[in-house]
Amino acid sequence: MAAGVASRADARDDPVLAPHVRGRLAPEAMFPAGIPGYRVRFETLRSGERVRVVELGPEDGQPIVFIGGLGCCAWDHNRTYPAMASAGYRSIAVDLRGHGLSDMPVDDALYATDAMVAHVIEVLDVLDVARPVIVGHSMGGALAVHVSLRAPGRARALVLISAIGFGVALPPEIGRVLARRWTIPAARLLVRRWVIALGLRVLYVANDRVDARNIDEYWAPSQFAGFVPAMRALLEHFRWSRFTPDEISRIGVPCLLVRGGRDPIVARPLDAVRLPPGSRELMVEDAGHLPHDETPEIVNSALLEFLSALRAEG
Repeated sequence: MAAGVASRADARDDPVLAPHVRGRLAPEAMFPAGIPGYRVRFETLRSGERVRVVELGPEDGQPIVFIGGLGCCAWDHNRTYPAMASAGYRSIAVDLRGHGLSDMPVDDALYATDAMVAHVIEVLDVLDVARPVIVGHSMGGALAVHVSLRAPGRARALVLISAIGFGVALPPEIGRVLARRWTIPAARLLVRRWVIALGLRVLYVANDRVDARNIDEYWAPSQFAGFVPAMRALLEHFRWSRFTPDEISRIGVPCLLVRGGRDPIVARPLDAVRLPPGSRELMVEDAGHLPHDETPEIVNSALLEFLSALRAEG
């Protein structure tokens, strides 16, 4: 295991990884615990880090790799996997470095944009899937774009949901100003269940989605000592600014760009985005930052249509 990396598997035995606050879901109770059909495993990357992989759908199905947003784990797209599996696709969700039940290094440099892009490429290598469709939400969407720019041809297509870089990401920019090392102890004390609930109410338009299960799944990873430092490092060192027109023009693969009409995070979206040929856009007017969770029927239908068009093209 790489130096400075803590394994989630040893969480109950390692005092460094002990929960800071009682009451969170135990690791073995986190999604997809108890739900039939899901396959869960840990993969070791070239770096020595371990990442958790959650799969659903036929193992010989066309692969779709899901990357969550800041602070999100495999739970992020939980309302998408079943629809993809029913259509014969293989959903592969990965807890990124610093997220979920994957390792949480303590080196800030590993959370800079270039390092996170290299991390995603390492994940694709260990998954050993040929040209998957990559679905990225929020920060995960930005990572998907960066991967396509750094490693052309690795992805068959991109699905960018409320993607950072396609508008002004004001809250992360404010977080960058506040994200200093000395704030970590205070931040740990503030990561309470009610704070997570309040944050979700900001992200969603439909407050019925802010239910106990959603709150608990998003709160659970904060029980690990490495979580808050990882989030702080991402706020400070990840790139939250807009993509340039030149960058967007060089994506090189078809994209499905999904936006929420009432997104409080990616505000003032780019106008007249010139996406690659074969791309589509979907605006869900009455949705916030998580349209795939608020309006799964709409987003899943658009995603399946997009995938069907890709299959027809060969």
